[in-house]
Amino acid sequence: KPLPAYYGPQRFGTLENDTHLVGLYLLKKDYPSAVKKILEGRNGWYEALLQKSLNNSKNDEQALLSLPPAILRLFINAYQAHVFNRALEKFFGLTPFLRETKIIVAPKDLNGLPVKSKTRLINGGITEKIDPSRLYFIGSLPGTNLEKATDEFGKIEAEVLSEDGLTPNDFRDTLLGDFKGSLRQLYFWVIKPQYLINKTDVWLYFRLHRGMYATVVLSFLAGANPPRKFLTPKPL
Repeated sequence: KPLPAYYGPQRFGTLENDTHLVGLYLLKKDYPSAVKKILEGRNGWYEALLQKSLNNSKNDEQALLSLPPAILRLFINAYQAHVFNRALEKFFGLTPFLRETKIIVAPKDLNGLPVKSKTRLINGGITEKIDPSRLYFIGSLPGTNLEKATDEFGKIEAEVLSEDGLTPNDFRDTLLGDFKGSLRQLYFWVIKPQYLINKTDVWLYFRLHRGMYATVVLSFLAGANPPRKFLTPKPL
């Protein structure tokens, strides 16, 4: 049985899982809130760098630009993952799929991963056209690409963005330019799971394809509520 391809909590960087909030503020161009949220961190090197730049420039936007681009990108990527998780929870609640529902699918490559360069948009009745055992449902992370999204998952993500007061256009002209959402499979399989019981200990062995999270697997196995566990707090 496949599992929903949630991003694990480590994607959001801190114990509080709030790096996505910095990304949200950056997309809203609310730079004072972004700076404030970053400086709530635990005296890491980039917090110190930001504080020093802020002391010198007295300008929130300029202070943020003093950070390495990879750090700023991490914040926006965390927000993209946050929206993806929220949309994925809603998507898997839509059962059964309506026949007119449009879903992005991609065939598997030799490694069992989706061939992302060959995605196609088709109607819900995929079993009549493609062997379902040889394809994945695919979703896009939120970005400028959602402006033209016609698939079901893209529409759900647009709704989630709207709940946060954003549109796909807000991914344009950020401090790092435009952000287009990359494609990601919506579910995954645990590969060759095994277990070993040693007195009171249970050892689990399994493999995952690239980009999937062991923390998601362990949460499902432990009977936790993965959607709630992997959904970071919504912005105020």
